[in-house]
Amino acid sequence: MSMVPGQVIPGDEPVSFNDEPVPPPPLPEGMPWRRTVWVKNLGTRAIQVGSHFHFYEANSGYANTESDASANVGPAVTGPKGLAVLAGADGDPVSEEEKRKLTAGYRLDIRAGTAWRFEPGCTYEVPLVALAGDGTVTGLSTRGNLKNWVWYPEQEKDSDDAETFQSASVGQDAVRSSDTARGDA
Repeated sequence: MSMVPGQVIPGDEPVSFNDEPVPPPPLPEGMPWRRTVWVKNLGTRAIQVGSHFHFYEANSGYANTESDASANVGPAVTGPKGLAVLAGADGDPVSEEEKRKLTAGYRLDIRAGTAWRFEPGCTYEVPLVALAGDGTVTGLSTRGNLKNWVWYPEQEKDSDDAETFQSASVGQDAVRSSDTARGDA
């Protein structure tokens, strides 16, 4: 049998993903490795969330803002829109505190590099898996590292976390200033 460069020879055993590591990661007490939540897209547009995005922050910018309706089409409707975590398949959206307890520190339990598309008005049973490691999640929309912001919020913040949050805030102000200069704001 000859080998072809780059050839993949699959084994007979299925390949698993997102298995709980041994030894288990240092998660806070009572935080399971996996959990399932019910989610509904209350918006008018599909929302796509990547496999490793912090689920609590997915679509958080649209949680309680005006609708997408433009002024010349009709009146803007205010109220929650976007992804809502539900209390069961047919339940109402949970409070912000309950949403945080259920989804903060978790990501979608799907293959790396894939995404989940949440269609408007649809309800989904969503499997989540803990973001493990040392709790450092940079970029995305994070408000600092998980260790301080999610896992142990009652403890004093690390100085690194404060610097990260401050630099993110400065970046947002710089964007707002440039938008104003162009007349976009």
